[in-house]
Amino acid sequence: TAGGGIFNATNGNVQITDTLIGDDGTGTYTANSAGLFGGGLANQGITNLTNSQVLANTANTGGGLYNTGVLTVDNTQVAYNTADSGGGLVNYKTAQVINHSKVSSNTAQLGGGIFNTGGVLTLTGSILSDNQAQTTGGGIQNSDDGKLIIDNTILSGNRISVSDSVNAKGGGISNVGNNSSVTITNSQLLNNSARGSGGAFYNEVGTAPSITGSCLLGNSLQGITNTSNIPINAINNWWGTATGPSGAAPGKGDMISASVNYAPVQTTAILGCA
Repeated sequence: TAGGGIFNATNGNVQITDTLIGDDGTGTYTANSAGLFGGGLANQGITNLTNSQVLANTANTGGGLYNTGVLTVDNTQVAYNTADSGGGLVNYKTAQVINHSKVSSNTAQLGGGIFNTGGVLTLTGSILSDNQAQTTGGGIQNSDDGKLIIDNTILSGNRISVSDSVNAKGGGISNVGNNSSVTITNSQLLNNSARGSGGAFYNEVGTAPSITGSCLLGNSLQGITNTSNIPINAINNWWGTATGPSGAAPGKGDMISASVNYAPVQTTAILGCA
């Protein structure tokens, strides 16, 4: 029921290097599946996953990876996994670090790429691209006191598949839960989409999210949507134009909702964004 490919129990300490967990499409290997958690890997102890691939695994929760211990993912690809929640991976009430890795083309009902619930998830120098959720959190769903820290990372082409404009929320990231928090720095949020709210970022409740020193371009329908009465700190960002964001702001860049503090803006492109 847990850890279709690998299961690391509470007291385990595992180093995984240069390993394929799943199916690389050549027909040589078979994808893994789990009825409950972690189609590729379920971790309750300490696991370091390096220079590896987690591909095309399935589970109810955490199609590729499921973590309730301490998991570090470095220079690893997590792709083509599927689940009801957390297509690529789930981090549940614990700590996970993702460095210089790619989470792409995963699918789920909630949290197409990543579902972080009640834990601390840190992403650095990574790429989250082309993940899909049916309703919320195409790239990442952060909920239930989860803490999400993102630096020098690209979130691009993540999307919500449902066409319902009411329920489609957070193509890039969806942040929900009273004490959930998100901090994004030096990152690129590009061409993410949700037909309802928050193509790049949707915030419902929680502590004040922060998106700074980053670029937001081509996200739809709104780049940032905030339904909380706590403003989002979105200063010193590049919006694809020196005029800044549009919508609740007077510029010509991606739209924002009310309760988003956007000024000052970057007036020239940063981070290689056009």
